[in-house]
Parts: sequence; C-alpha cells; structure tokens
Amino acid sequence: MTDTNEPTSGAQSLDGVEPVSETANTVKGVEKPEPQVAEDTSPESLNPYRPEELWIDLNKVHAAGAVKRRLTTIPIRTPNKHEFFRTRRGDEYWQPVALIELERVLYLVHPAMVPHLDPEDFFYAFLCLAISKSGELFFWPLKISNKGRTNMWNESALEIAKKATENWVKKRSRHEDGKGSGYYDAEIPTAQFDDPVWPAKGLKELYDIAFKGDRIVDRMDHLVVQKLFGQIK
Repeated sequence: MTDTNEPTSGAQSLDGVEPVSETANTVKGVEKPEPQVAEDTSPESLNPYRPEELWIDLNKVHAAGAVKRRLTTIPIRTPNKHEFFRTRRGDEYWQPVALIELERVLYLVHPAMVPHLDPEDFFYAFLCLAISKSGELFFWPLKISNKGRTNMWNESALEIAKKATENWVKKRSRHEDGKGSGYYDAEIPTAQFDDPVWPAKGLKELYDIAFKGDRIVDRMDHLVVQKLFGQIK
C-alpha cells in the first residue's frame, strides 16, 4: 500500500511549482567556485615576525608624510626670533594691502572700503608669503612706513624679507636705547639647508585659507566695520 502523504518525484509543491533539487543548478563538468576569503590583516597575522621587519626608514616615511600634509590654515604673523625662514619670490607676493587689527586678529581690507575708514584704524603692508624651517607656511605682514617718516623697524624688516628670498635667515631685534628705537638684523645658519618646498596653490587659494571665516572686510555691514563705527559692541 502506498503512503499518500509522501510526494513522488513528479509531484508538485503546494503552490503548484515543481521543486528543484540542489544538483539541478550545477553545470555538468564545472566545479562550484570556492568563496573568497579576505586576507587576514589583524595584528595576529603579523606574528611571528623578525625585529628588522619593524624598523622604519625615517627619511622615507616622515619626508613623504610632510609633503602630503593638507594645508588648512595659514597664520598671518611675523617670524619669531627662534626660527629660520624663507620668503617667496614673485611680484604677487610683494604687493601692498590694507589690514585692520582688531582684538588681536588681522583682517584684509578691500580697496573699495579704504575711503570709508579712518586712517587710524588700518595700516598698509606687503603681504609676503613665508615658510619656516619646520615647514609651516605663513603670511608676513611687512608694515609700510608712512610717507615722510623713517621707521628702522619697518625698513630693516623689509630688507630681511628680501634677503630671505635667496637664503634661510633668522630675524633678531637690536635695541639702540630704552625708548623703543632699534632695528632688525638677519642671522644666517652655519649649516647648508635645502631650498623650501612651496605648495602648488595659487594666490587666490592661499588667501582663501589665510582669511577664511569672513576675514576680508568688503562691505559696510561687515562685523569689523560695525565694531569700528560703534554700531555694535
């Protein structure tokens, strides 16, 4: 007697579709590919090791890392007394600009705004691109002396900046008396340093980085102008 509850080979499933065996999907003569296993990169896979495999060539690793460092900030400052630096050649890096220093922050003033401002509230300077021996890029605002006035601090700083286009230099202060008069002097390193590696960016990109955060005064309702005019605290 045949068990009517057991399906036969030609029977259909309850939904009317004939079941397909696992071997029906296998092509004759072709082996099923083995699943890909990801390479083990966990710390355990590095053992055992030899000590020399852990040694690092600092000249290769650190030098490559320094070149590829992303440029996100360019300070606007004078060189400090402890660093050697170089300055960038090119007329575009030696053009006069107007700057406002407010709450220890420097803002670049658009020329169209200059006639609307009090001359006592801003100053003129050459915005010179410089780089320290450690690789930090910065803009050096070289103050321009007022017409008819001699300022040895400003003039000697400009001479040092020009010298730095060809040689690594360090800026030192030389005070002549206790009343604030004096000048800057340049020191040359005794070692021979390689030329600096300047970033492959245009002046517009460098300005965008240096004066990001609305630090270009280009309109009357700018926060800096409102503070200078006493419109806000």
